[in-house]
Amino acid sequence: LQTGPKGLLIVHLEGVSTPEAAAALGGTTLFIAPEHLPETEDDEIYLGELIGCAVHAPDGTVLGEVSGLSSTPAHDMLVVSRASGKSFLVPV
Repeated sequence: LQTGPKGLLIVHLEGVSTPEAAAALGGTTLFIAPEHLPETEDDEIYLGELIGCAVHAPDGTVLGEVSGLSSTPAHDMLVVSRASGKSFLVPV
């Protein structure tokens, strides 16, 4: 695991040694254990670290809790769940 351009992670997979072999894995979801991720700087976090955090309005009102993440072509989103069971998305 390496950090590449623009903060992207470069993953080396055993048995995948050609561009064609890598292309065949297109669309595959990879899961990386947190202990294998590169260390973050003091002012950085991984978005997954926000799961379980409270979300507040500017006036301090609790809006909900980060319960998940979602990706769209435009940007990543935080899934915020309310006590009522409903949820909403917040762009990151």
